[in-house]
Amino acid sequence: MLMIFLAGLGFLLGIELLVRLFCPRTRLRREPQVQIVLDKYIGYRNRPNQEAFTVDAPARINSLGFRGADIELERQPGSLRILGLGNSLTFGSGLADHQTYLFHLNEKLNARFPGRRCEVLNAAMPGFTLRQYIPFLEFMLPKVQPDIVLLGAHWRDLHYYPRFGQLKDSVNEETWQMIKKKFRERVAKCDPPETTKELFLRKLKNFIRRWRTAFVTIYLFQLAKHKLSPPHFNQWQKAFLSGEETEPIRQRRIEARKTLQQMKEMCERRAMRFALLIFPDFKQLNKVFPKSSWPSLLIETCDE
Repeated sequence: MLMIFLAGLGFLLGIELLVRLFCPRTRLRREPQVQIVLDKYIGYRNRPNQEAFTVDAPARINSLGFRGADIELERQPGSLRILGLGNSLTFGSGLADHQTYLFHLNEKLNARFPGRRCEVLNAAMPGFTLRQYIPFLEFMLPKVQPDIVLLGAHWRDLHYYPRFGQLKDSVNEETWQMIKKKFRERVAKCDPPETTKELFLRKLKNFIRRWRTAFVTIYLFQLAKHKLSPPHFNQWQKAFLSGEETEPIRQRRIEARKTLQQMKEMCERRAMRFALLIFPDFKQLNKVFPKSSWPSLLIETCDE
């Protein structure tokens, strides 16, 4: 019996070692994920001072709720400070702190200007919409005092624009219930484990999720499922990405344009620059929506 057990264990370990040669990471969610706290002005924000995960990548949230190490609010003479805003793409969901594009921008600026201190702050929040940046900037600009505000813009910034309270009217009931459930889960998990059992279960789950064999099995299943079923887009996404110029889409473009202009004016009043970084998503759009006009729409909106 013991020999059978050892043989089976050796077989599993052999498969695990073989898979690790071709699969350096698992991309399975490890706990705790980055947690949020409710905010009466912007809806929610990252809970300050936490070390967590985004998917399976470690993420540090500093005392300001920004991603990365703590910063000194007081500026050094002659320094350059950039405040990065955006959604999960800018935050770097699924990426470690040193893998985000804002981290690389910070490294390149300091290498390019060795005699000048450059700071690029990652204040992005997964799921944020344009409207949430206004109260965020009203509070954060006087506090951080950046030279440049850099917004990573995505097509969802134009198509998906209701307030959180109006979100229910923009999606079907099933999607609305799922959004509420996930939002409650993220808020409810903000407290650390209260018992030894909960802490043990968390560590056990994280250990299992680091197995490459388990990840490859799940990944192959999800890949097969993705191949058999078309990508899921709701009615607003389909209409927007297909290039339909409906009245709701026109209104959202107008609102987005007004918000971008307001953000620009907020920066200019404080002698700050406002810049946009656009994510075109050509690879996905060309495959699913080959006639999508979204990149030109966003560029047109930003130029105005």
